[in-house]
Formats: sequence, C-alpha cells, structure tokens
Amino acid sequence: MFFFCDHIKDGGNDKIHGNRNIPANSKPDQGFLFVHRIPKICKPEHLKILFEHHAGGAKLAEIPEVAFKGKHGKTVVTFETQEEAEKAFEAIAGKAEADASGDKKQKRVFLKQGGYLNVREM
Repeated sequence: MFFFCDHIKDGGNDKIHGNRNIPANSKPDQGFLFVHRIPKICKPEHLKILFEHHAGGAKLAEIPEVAFKGKHGKTVVTFETQEEAEKAFEAIAGKAEADASGDKKQKRVFLKQGGYLNVREM
C-alpha cells in the first residue's frame, strides 16, 4: 500500500500518555493501534485518510497529534471499539510481522514520497 503525506513543520507537542501508550482519556471499550516511525512530513489528517480509506472503513474515535523525537514520530490511533481496531489492522495491505519485542504484530506502510511507517497492534 502506498500513501501520500504532504510537508509538515517540526512539531507535535502532544504526549502519548498512560500504560502502553494508551491515551489517558480513553474509554474501556475503545481499541487502539500504535503508529510509529512516522516521517515528519505526515500530519494527523493523513493518518485519518489512511485509516478511513485504506483500512476497511473502520470507525475512528481520535487521531491525536504526532509526538516527534528526532526524524520520526509516534501516535496512538483510537477506534470506537477493539473490533474496529482489529478490522483496521487486518484491512491494511501488507504482511503482519512480529515487532522488535516479538510480542505484537505490525505492518509496514510504504509512502509514495519514500519511506514508511509502521502500524502495530496494542
């Protein structure tokens, strides 16, 4: 899957809170996907397009600002339910592989302008 991101300024002051990067204001029945290695050229609007148009129409609850450190950023995408998060992960094109810890599956999404980001189960 290829996805286009426009240019973005350095930034992303929002922090990722809570246990295992789950936002502090989340509800118990919500589902989450951790998105990391996000290039600075990507904005939350681009991630919204990725999940709404390329992830099986999963119902999003929130995409916060991306927290950047160095060349890459990370954020947690919140879905209305855990089932919606699972649906989104399955619908994203690509092979699910183990992350560096070996505990969670993740998929690599290649970007049109080069580079990639990773979408990981939580």
